[in-house]
Amino acid sequence: MTRLLTEGFEAQDLVEWFLTFATGSSGIDTTVSRTGAASLQLSSGAASAIRAFIAVDAVLPNELYIRVCCRVGDIYPNTNRGSFRLLYMGVELFRCDFQKNTGIVMTCNALTATGTTSFLKDTWYRIECHVILSNAAGLCELRVDGGAVEARIVGDTLGTYSGMCELQLYGSLSASDGNLSYFDDVAINDCNGSEDNSWCGDGYIIALTPTGTITNQLTGSDADTTDNHLLVDEIPYDSDTTYVGGVTANLKDIYDMSACGLDPVNNIITRIWTEARAKTGNYAPAKQAAAIIKPSGGADIESPSTYLGDAYTKRVIRTAGLTINPVDNEPFKVSDVDAIQAGVIIKV
Repeated sequence: MTRLLTEGFEAQDLVEWFLTFATGSSGIDTTVSRTGAASLQLSSGAASAIRAFIAVDAVLPNELYIRVCCRVGDIYPNTNRGSFRLLYMGVELFRCDFQKNTGIVMTCNALTATGTTSFLKDTWYRIECHVILSNAAGLCELRVDGGAVEARIVGDTLGTYSGMCELQLYGSLSASDGNLSYFDDVAINDCNGSEDNSWCGDGYIIALTPTGTITNQLTGSDADTTDNHLLVDEIPYDSDTTYVGGVTANLKDIYDMSACGLDPVNNIITRIWTEARAKTGNYAPAKQAAAIIKPSGGADIESPSTYLGDAYTKRVIRTAGLTINPVDNEPFKVSDVDAIQAGVIIKV
């Protein structure tokens, strides 16, 4: 395990996030984004969004690299513009605050350090932090927009808890400061494995959608098995307005996907995955499903079977991210991405 989280809000929902805010409005924004079509907008009113990036009963990492791209709007003097935090079951272990007219402030176990980059309004910044929780070898490092490390905490960073499992994005610490914070292109790496075990670096996240059906085995909401891609191509998902489903194990749909539109010369493709929203209910007794990704000329690659809930808001089925093309063991090219296929399969 190396990449624990990649999030660009391109599905335009918050199925895997817990969103809270006291006043104003917060949620997916399709008018402001760093890349792709959407970002997460958190308003004043102490708005926050929390997402678990590893199961709490797993071996929790005590060393992480995190990337959060953010942009802030109107602000009042002397207030935090926003922040992100690493948590253990709601308990803050590390935080990074974006301050007005000062550098970015890191805090870990009551130790602090301030960077040199001062935020400007309506400007996207790529903030990366390296966090090690340890009594004897604790370390927190900050860099901005790929520059050199500009702030560092060295000392006892461990505190009471020794592992991190949740990310919290915070819009504002005040309920009335008028701030709007936007977040996009988020990533978290741990230090296990041979790749994605250091700084996340830059990253741009876009979504592809179904454009044609290659395998029609599932039954659509239109009561047939023809052109099923037309029932699952919407972003965000439209609940039970259009869908596909089935009751028999191993029935599946495979779809052609839209072209990525990337320049084949000036882009490096580092990760591809399939994800879908799924539920039980209309097709009991089917209780499990899996996502499929299929490189051109290769075999179906399935995600682990996932037990589904009774609402689309309860489960996301997702394949592991492919970092190389398994057909030729080479990095993905734009032509490979444009030929990729994806789908879903019933697992009873």
